[in-house]
Amino acid sequence: MEQSSPAFALLRLGEVTLGLLRTRLDDASLDTRRSIHVEFTTDDLDTLYAQLQARGVSVHEPPHDAPWERAMATYDPDGYKVEFAQGHRAHNQPG
Repeated sequence: MEQSSPAFALLRLGEVTLGLLRTRLDDASLDTRRSIHVEFTTDDLDTLYAQLQARGVSVHEPPHDAPWERAMATYDPDGYKVEFAQGHRAHNQPG
């Protein structure tokens, strides 16, 4: 385990990273589904963004820099958040 807190754990095995965020699943409302997310990493976030835009994918949060990483997000057809981050989470602070 690379990082952990009562509500979050970050596991890394080789090139694979799995982040787990604790949430309550009392119902399957849209708000609940949007509180859950899957994150993928890429070496070139801006190129991926351009490719998704070219395919007509609606991106909820375009590429942006946060203190801990450069990321973007969209929602899958069921309303679950799908996040894309550049580099390795927690090891890729922008600027």
